[in-house]
Amino acid sequence: MSLLTRSFPGLFGGVSQQIPAMRHATQCAEQDNALATLVDGLYKRHGTRHEFTLDSTHESMSVQGANGVGTVHTFKQAGELYKLLLVNGDLMLYSMKTGASQMVEFPSGKSYLSVVDAERDFRCVSVADYTFVVNRRKEVSMLEATTSSNPTNVGYVYVKTSVPKHYFNVTVNMKSVSVYSGDSPTNAVIANALAAQINAADPTFNAYVLANSNIVKVALPVGVPMQMVVSDTWGNQCLSALHLGVDTFAQLPGHFESGYVISVNGTADSTEDSYYVRWDAQQARWIEAPKPGIRTTLDGGTMPHQLYPKGDGTWVFERRNDWGKRESGDESSNPDPSFVGTSINGTFFFRNRLGFLAGDSVILSRAGAYFNFFSTTATQVLDTDPIDLGSTSEEVESLEWAVAYNKTLLVWANGKRQFVLSAGDILSPSTAQLQPSTTFECDSTVRPLSLGNRVMFMARLGSNSQVNLYKVSEDTVTNTAEDLTEHCPKYVPASPRSVTASTTLKAAVVVPYGTTQDLFIFQYATNDADQMTQKAWCRVVFNDPGTSRILSAHWESRKLYLMKHVVVTGDPMPGGRYVIETLDFEEQATDSQADFALRLDHRTLAPAEFTGSATRLAVPYIAQGGLTVVKCVSGAEPVELTPTAYLIDSVNKRTLVDVQGNHQGATVYVGRKFNMRYTFTEVFMRDQQGVPVMHAAVKLARVMVRYVGTGWFNAKVTPALRQTYTYPFSGRTVGQPGQGASELALSSGDFSIPVQAKAAGTAVTIESDSWFPCKFPYAEWVGDVTMKASR
Repeated sequence: MSLLTRSFPGLFGGVSQQIPAMRHATQCAEQDNALATLVDGLYKRHGTRHEFTLDSTHESMSVQGANGVGTVHTFKQAGELYKLLLVNGDLMLYSMKTGASQMVEFPSGKSYLSVVDAERDFRCVSVADYTFVVNRRKEVSMLEATTSSNPTNVGYVYVKTSVPKHYFNVTVNMKSVSVYSGDSPTNAVIANALAAQINAADPTFNAYVLANSNIVKVALPVGVPMQMVVSDTWGNQCLSALHLGVDTFAQLPGHFESGYVISVNGTADSTEDSYYVRWDAQQARWIEAPKPGIRTTLDGGTMPHQLYPKGDGTWVFERRNDWGKRESGDESSNPDPSFVGTSINGTFFFRNRLGFLAGDSVILSRAGAYFNFFSTTATQVLDTDPIDLGSTSEEVESLEWAVAYNKTLLVWANGKRQFVLSAGDILSPSTAQLQPSTTFECDSTVRPLSLGNRVMFMARLGSNSQVNLYKVSEDTVTNTAEDLTEHCPKYVPASPRSVTASTTLKAAVVVPYGTTQDLFIFQYATNDADQMTQKAWCRVVFNDPGTSRILSAHWESRKLYLMKHVVVTGDPMPGGRYVIETLDFEEQATDSQADFALRLDHRTLAPAEFTGSATRLAVPYIAQGGLTVVKCVSGAEPVELTPTAYLIDSVNKRTLVDVQGNHQGATVYVGRKFNMRYTFTEVFMRDQQGVPVMHAAVKLARVMVRYVGTGWFNAKVTPALRQTYTYPFSGRTVGQPGQGASELALSSGDFSIPVQAKAAGTAVTIESDSWFPCKFPYAEWVGDVTMKASR
């Protein structure tokens, strides 16, 4: 038997659900409300700061009816941050600068916002001043209105050329006429002669030559369909029935009347589709036109709706009626976008194009024209034309998400199929390709998240989520995915609401679905070879009173903004309220008049007013009790004050808290304590390669914990089948300078936790429910090791 010392080299490895023998010494069995970095080690997280209780003119209607169920979209407009909350049948818009609700006008009504699942049925994207809202339940359709049809009782005889001594023949509804050209004919002479003979053939016929042309217009009585055949004895090269179309553009006359559309059908050896033209009298030229009698316009009521500022402080949510229109060709040469007849699953913005996912297709607008999904011309494909690509995989039912990366677009289908849309330097219909790339299982309810040169995505494993990191390799043939939860497969709940990340802080946050009050944090670090040297999971637990659910999380600098829906007993608003809180990830951050940040959730600097018998604090949210009040004085230890009374101020939506004494004008914080908990991994004797030596029995004597800038914590030891022993640390060390009664009780040093038990099955835990900070860079264990055999 020998006494040995081994280290926990750093407490930054996060939670591992592997058997203890397989864990790394930096990992742990449990880590709640504590963060860890390679620089600072393990520390108790900051408390959340209460920013606003969101004001809303909709509270009596939407908040109660929605019960906190909705989709949240965060965007910036003119440098100011906004949160858009979409609920079934309504929306609310809030400024993150003031917390005030924004006045929104609904000139198109709110019917587009009617959904089945308000948390899954909305998708949003913001482009410039516009935010587009997609209702995934709404089927897109075309307006029933069609282009004007050509009159069926009208025909045109075009005298293209006059050849001497030949016959020019026209048959109109079984009445035939013929003109002989003579020795020196002209086009005009033949045209006028044909018109005269047609009129003579039937008194109901009205034939005349169009001004400045050699074209005979023949009109029958309304309702009588035109049947016309033209011919000539010069190989049928002299006459043309224009209303039946021409083979080539060159066969069109140099002048015509406005309004009538003529088809250019192409020749037998032509590779071009037929197209349609009409005469523009103002421009005196032929221009392309859509086929007569077809639908040309998308129904704006079924398309994504837009939210935008009016410029006078109000906003507008409405349908957009100018989604472009088919201005040339027909349903074949200029087809409907693939989203017509189905619902749009998602929306995105990629390389100056607005994009939609619908069914198994990716549809992008014209380049720079975000609201036009029809081709410019039916005669050729332009680089700026829309792009409409379908997947080539039979396994794909619908495409769900699109994530832009570099010059490519990663597209995620439901199930287990990923695609890459690539096009090189120029994105055009002729260069774009949608190619299958990988077949990773994916939870299609959660948006994949771009994380530098990687994409984080979820896969569902029973009641849990597997979190993967999709690596896009430009210099290799195959993209890869790394499982970030392989060491804790049952840690993150299935189908979370969302995931957000900060590449600056190298952290990601998973927001669970439902009413849970937890957040799951992933912290990572990389080396020069872009390999992850830290993959740490932990949990943030909010012990909010009543019912609380986190609706969204997003990063701004080093702060995580949380939008919550909170229902508290005694609140005069039974449908609950929406609040904004921030969680600071800057370990060195401090509160005003304090040398550290108080570890209190829902922390707020409360105005203090002396009433003559007590100091009344105004807390800007509803609380029935359980609040902690701390008075801060710069350079001295903060003092905790005991609340003596709570009063709900329903008019101002706040709580008035009384404390003894006169503290008017002082810096007083009010919040709620939370508990940090960290359980070390079970101790094993390991060889030089870090492999556990199974025949070595370890009896722990103690665990030494290094603490820095720490005020208070409890160490708990629970040997197998025995009671828990608690060893408190108060932050004050006898004889240490700066530890007077009025001085700040933060200290650094080593704390010895007595164990005196077999390492197997013994849990050593650090807890702190104090508002003081605590930080632990590393630890070590001391124990007796008995070797049962030699190796």
